[in-house]
Amino acid sequence: MNKELGFNPFLKILVKPRLAIRTLVAYNVNYRFLPLCAIYGFLFLLQTLLNYGTAFFIALILSLILSIPVGYVYFNISSLFIFWIGKLIKGKGSFKQVRAATYWTSVPSLLIYLLWITLMILNSQELFVSEGHKESMQIFTIIRGIISLILLVLSIWTFLIFLHALAEVQGFSAWLAFLNAFLGGLVLSMSIFITTFMVAWGIGAWVRLS
Repeated sequence: MNKELGFNPFLKILVKPRLAIRTLVAYNVNYRFLPLCAIYGFLFLLQTLLNYGTAFFIALILSLILSIPVGYVYFNISSLFIFWIGKLIKGKGSFKQVRAATYWTSVPSLLIYLLWITLMILNSQELFVSEGHKESMQIFTIIRGIISLILLVLSIWTFLIFLHALAEVQGFSAWLAFLNAFLGGLVLSMSIFITTFMVAWGIGAWVRLS
């Protein structure tokens, strides 16, 4: 596959997102979709569960079991809202092309989740270091600072890559792709909020009536 593409897509998407996504959707718009769902879903769910205080072993097992469904649902739902909004502003991309831009540009975010997990593990380890060991605590602080800086750079880089890939499949400029992504994210967030509110209200009403 890499010989037919002429490059490694996992590396090319990081430096030339427009060329990479143009070639990928022309060859196979679903190329490596499920493997990336599995990897992204695993890291996303593991980071989320650990963030809520779930025991590491339990979080690991749940993340392994649910990795593909979680990644699949995330990529499809987030892409759907961006696709819908894109159509309103004359976007040319199909749903699967927009989804390809979304899941391929998740590649650098995989490292972001790995770093977040590392940061949470470091924070938990620091709790077991007594205040008398100042050197160890300083090392933890320095490492946390370096990781936080890398996370910031990677987050900006990931977003810029996504904008260029989205612009390519939609036939947009990067600025119009930003508008597409912003409005799509806004509508998605509002939909989640409204759905959560309605579910909570429904449960509350059922409890009061029972």
